[in-house]
Amino acid sequence: MSTLAFCVPPRSLIRHSLVSIHQPRSDIWHEGIDNVILLAKGGRTAYSGPKDGIPKTCAEVGYPIPDDYNPADWILDLVSVDTRGAQEDFTRKRVNLVLEFWERREKVLAEEHKPDPEKTNTDEVVEVQGSSPIYIALPVIIDRMIRNLWRQQPGLSHVVAIFFVN
Repeated sequence: MSTLAFCVPPRSLIRHSLVSIHQPRSDIWHEGIDNVILLAKGGRTAYSGPKDGIPKTCAEVGYPIPDDYNPADWILDLVSVDTRGAQEDFTRKRVNLVLEFWERREKVLAEEHKPDPEKTNTDEVVEVQGSSPIYIALPVIIDRMIRNLWRQQPGLSHVVAIFFVN
């Protein structure tokens, strides 16, 4: 049994999962990852979306993933500056090109999905100023916490329920 199979339950049992992996092996990349957020230095987004969209995006930027190459290695190389000698200028330009491409793409998508002001009902929008006093906020927070714990593993929720009941 592989380590990945041991650590990750079958997809039918997973609701949501967030895993941070730096440069995964190709077998983990192909079998265990669905969505990717690729960040460059400074936390700037270079890609965000399904793993299957990465080859197309890399080709659109002008850096298609070579055959028999680990895609995780390739995309990390695309957003990394090589500070060794003559490569620095080239790699810095490449990183900036990838980041600018993603920013342009995000702006286009935001414009395409911009809500129509004529169809938006502003009468339902309520502006709230300030914060709720503790005697209102605390019971709401405790109620939400108990409900969330109750939906999770039975052992923990019963311990918390006993703690609050007794």
